[in-house]
Amino acid sequence: MKRFIWMLAALLTVSTLTASTARAEATCPWGPVESAHATITTVTINGEMYLVRGLIARTAFRQALLACGEREAAYHFSSWRQMRRWTNVSFVAGFPSAGLFFVVAAVTALNANSSRTLMLWSLLPESDRGLPPGSDMASL
Repeated sequence: MKRFIWMLAALLTVSTLTASTARAEATCPWGPVESAHATITTVTINGEMYLVRGLIARTAFRQALLACGEREAAYHFSSWRQMRRWTNVSFVAGFPSAGLFFVVAAVTALNANSSRTLMLWSLLPESDRGLPPGSDMASL
């Protein structure tokens, strides 16, 4: 009986995941991702440009990522935008003391770039991804 319950639970899980994936593909505005590019204020997926400057635009784009089942990309998107804001804040706060500015701004800018790259990488189909950005073949 226990085995039957486990099998039933596994079957329900698989059917739920399949249904949610089908729903995500049906509601996703850009369809299967073939290309992705980002600038400081925009993200372009399959030629569709999305503005990501400002709270409303960021929230709308993040919701679109989640609706398409792109949870990993949504996480990296949020991290990228947060690091961009920290870079701007560190510039304003660190301007009087140049040493503080260069340290904090450099770290946040590097983190922002890494998050942006990981967001774009996670949007690509797994067959097109290759190795994660920044990975080293020797360490694998």
